[in-house]
Amino acid sequence: MTSHRPRSRVAPGDEMADLLAAALRDQGRSLTWLRERLHDRGVRVSLSALSYWRSGERRPEGAASSEAIGVIEELLALAPGTLGDRIGPSRRPGVPARTAQVGEIVDSSGTDALARALDALDLADAPSRTLDEAASFTVDLDDRGCFASIRSRLRIRALDEGVARIPLWFLVDRPVPEPLRLSGLHGAVPARRVDDLAAGLAVQEVLLERPLAPGEATVVEATFEVPRAPGDGAAVDTEFVLSPPRRTSEIELWVRFDRARVPAACTLRSAELGGPASTVRIDLSDVSSVHHAVRGFGPGSVGAHWTW
Repeated sequence: MTSHRPRSRVAPGDEMADLLAAALRDQGRSLTWLRERLHDRGVRVSLSALSYWRSGERRPEGAASSEAIGVIEELLALAPGTLGDRIGPSRRPGVPARTAQVGEIVDSSGTDALARALDALDLADAPSRTLDEAASFTVDLDDRGCFASIRSRLRIRALDEGVARIPLWFLVDRPVPEPLRLSGLHGAVPARRVDDLAAGLAVQEVLLERPLAPGEATVVEATFEVPRAPGDGAAVDTEFVLSPPRRTSEIELWVRFDRARVPAACTLRSAELGGPASTVRIDLSDVSSVHHAVRGFGPGSVGAHWTW
């Protein structure tokens, strides 16, 4: 007697990513299983590539990838062409996306401290294991023009097997009298931490509620409060810059100034690594906050810069 696995049912109009995800789910197969079976057939495909194909962020390109798709159809008992005929056009125009180091993007004395902190926490490879699909930051300043709090909301997708911890870091880029205080954390629990008071740096390791498989996503929210320096001569802050090391679907920044002290001028600036900068001047005569949002951006820097 010969047993046959039932072929997965697919809808004619579905994209390849949806069909691949459905076939894996219906058959209870993981991306690790798929990669191992491909390797058994002499087809070398990384977990991150399979994760991209399943999420739809990227599509298979080139002869080797086309061969891999054909073998995947066999392994998942799909009819020939079920996936290959629905690959569609490339989603990576121009040069291929890459992961950049923070030091390549931001010229700051704190980047060396950040690199040491990530290394100490054994999280230097975090940007290659996870993708910040969307990032939202709300920054509040006090009546002296200094950072008061920084709140972030990150939608993170795993690119590797068993992603269980990630770093959350904030660089004030000036000395602080005491460590930044983690006042709110959702979607994870705090673990180890490294602080550099001279750089105004906090690197917090957080443990996700459960390990993520490649392609899985979760949301983590955190709020850090910046300690107020004593006296009236505290150095004021003049910019807040985000530096995504990979291409990010959506970045949103909202900087809110105290109504008792609103900057004289503000400029929103964004520049991808190696590309031209885009700047927009904001009139603050009738407002006390600025909002900046970009889509499909990175690696590079995006932020708000102001003068008092």
